Amino acid sequence: MLRFSTVLLSGILAASINTAIPGIELPDPFASPGEVLRIYGYDRTAEKLLDDYYPDYVPDGGFREKEEGISVRYGNIGETRVIFTVVEDGMEHYEAYLDSVLLHGEDTPPDETADLFMLAGEELGKYCSAEADVALPLTESSFAELFENQYPMVRDAASDEDGALRAATMQVPCGAMLYRRSYAKEVFGTDDPDEIGKMAADAGNLTEMAEKLKEHGISFAAGPEETYDVFLSGAGPWVDENGTITISSKAGEWVRCMADLSAKGCIGSARRGSPEWKEALASDSGVFAFFMTSPEAVRHLSGNDEAPDDVSYGDWAVCRGPGAFIRGGTYIAASSDTDNRELAEDIIRTLTLDLEVLRRYTLDTGEMANNRQVMDELAKEASYGSALYGGQNDIAVFAAAADSLSYAERSPYDSALESIFLSSYLPYFGGGTEESAALSDFYGAVLERYPFLSDR
Repeated sequence: MLRFSTVLLSGILAASINTAIPGIELPDPFASPGEVLRIYGYDRTAEKLLDDYYPDYVPDGGFREKEEGISVRYGNIGETRVIFTVVEDGMEHYEAYLDSVLLHGEDTPPDETADLFMLAGEELGKYCSAEADVALPLTESSFAELFENQYPMVRDAASDEDGALRAATMQVPCGAMLYRRSYAKEVFGTDDPDEIGKMAADAGNLTEMAEKLKEHGISFAAGPEETYDVFLSGAGPWVDENGTITISSKAGEWVRCMADLSAKGCIGSARRGSPEWKEALASDSGVFAFFMTSPEAVRHLSGNDEAPDDVSYGDWAVCRGPGAFIRGGTYIAASSDTDNRELAEDIIRTLTLDLEVLRRYTLDTGEMANNRQVMDELAKEASYGSALYGGQNDIAVFAAAADSLSYAERSPYDSALESIFLSSYLPYFGGGTEESAALSDFYGAVLERYPFLSDR
């Protein structure tokens, strides 16, 4: 009786809200399963992807503020009402909201059960685990074999501990080294990506390159954080099976290289995403290289971000550099509790597996799509080139980088420990602390957050 009263009350409230906001049709709490498709996200990506690439989706412009930082938007797929709940108040709030809907499903009102939900790369481990079992295993779908043509690194990142794929993406957040052609010609006499790539092939070559740039008053990168993911790619778990914190040799190599470049004045001190970092994107900043994924490059260098207006558009080139890496990304998963499984799976199939959609996605956005066949075809097309990179076929570089990556074993603590390690060592590069103090700060911060782990 209590359950019925709660539903009845929500129906009364919905009716009153409909009256208060003319033109907004809220979902009927008594709607039959499958009549409503609910999609949860941390931005409007899902809404845009459906609008651009799912042919049966029709937006209706409906919008309301559910509460501070959370908005609800509407559309339709045939007779099915599509409701987007967008938590735009930061990833921490979005994760808390997802937890309330997915991990505590028994407490979720019937009219708030998720059908699809968006995930950032750093959230995959939590929501794609077999233990949580909140994301539908896509390997059980009728089109599971099609996922074999996606890049293994991206596919494995969204798979659970038993190997079942639980989320998919249409983009490949694979990164490489972006550099300014004009500075390359000035210092090295060439802007050829193959030649520049060889000059920055490892830590030793990178140091030599940075020293030559400094002679011309040019910094190799905006700050030590810029190279962090490059050095640590494939480093392995930060915590072993016994609960002991481990620092890989790759992390040690990054510390030594960045300490050396910082001491020589060959590198700046800006944090990624900071105002100083964005200023370094400007053509006259005197900063040579950035390490970005294909989607990041489009976002930060194509005038779609808060970066300076002048970001040397067309003066960039991309090469492999000291290594490839994966960072971030936007994934879509179907809820294990969906009452609209057929439609939810069809949306995932269309957005992440349809060859024509994926090709069009790359041509529309300039981002690398998650399909080896489509990307290999574009990489070989003589007529394909990006204006951002002065006509260079960037897909050929990013695709080769993605093919070189293999998924390293991870622990549930890796994202947190990677962030703590970075924050602990940045003051050391700036001369504000000793290396031993940075190491002590790292262990202290980790053990304060996870007292059940061990440092030895």
